[in-house]
Amino acid sequence: MHTNNDLRNFFIVANARFFDNRIDPSYTIAFKRMRNDGEHIPTTKTILINSDFKKHGDMAFIVVLHEMAHADLHGYIGYEDKTGRGNGHGMRYQAKLDELYKLGAYDGLL
Repeated sequence: MHTNNDLRNFFIVANARFFDNRIDPSYTIAFKRMRNDGEHIPTTKTILINSDFKKHGDMAFIVVLHEMAHADLHGYIGYEDKTGRGNGHGMRYQAKLDELYKLGAYDGLL
């Protein structure tokens, strides 16, 4: 079973390896009972992961990468969808996920 410390350690390694340490290391990374798989809260520098994934470490780490991509792109033009009011899964975000895949971020997880 994975812990918040496991999420923190994964965040530190992924931030260095795939994000060039652009994401503020003071981010809080934690499991939480929630409906969504995960959530990025930029105002509090928090990434939350659904506690159901404690037993499924690979999925937890995939969601951490997903939320880290949000943290990395937050505030950039093109981050939202074409309407400008989306949920942060626009073209720039999709390109970030593709970049992470090509860098090997998901190796051993998928």
